[in-house]
Amino acid sequence: MLCNPKADQRSVPPVEGDVWRMDFSRFNQQKAPAPAIDSGGWAWSPHGVWDSHVPECFTFVHFNRKGEGKE
Repeated sequence: MLCNPKADQRSVPPVEGDVWRMDFSRFNQQKAPAPAIDSGGWAWSPHGVWDSHVPECFTFVHFNRKGEGKE
């Protein structure tokens, strides 16, 4: 896995039409005690494993200017 966007020739900052994969997740340091059902975290696009280091499962983020300036 590459941590440096420049290493694989991506534009920094991203430009119109770029597609990046990103992980948006959060893991709780402490889980709720039983019998509570607590997954211990959340993810924008859950990938079925308790591991946030699976870039093949990350969400695709498309950069474009459509709707820019609209509220």
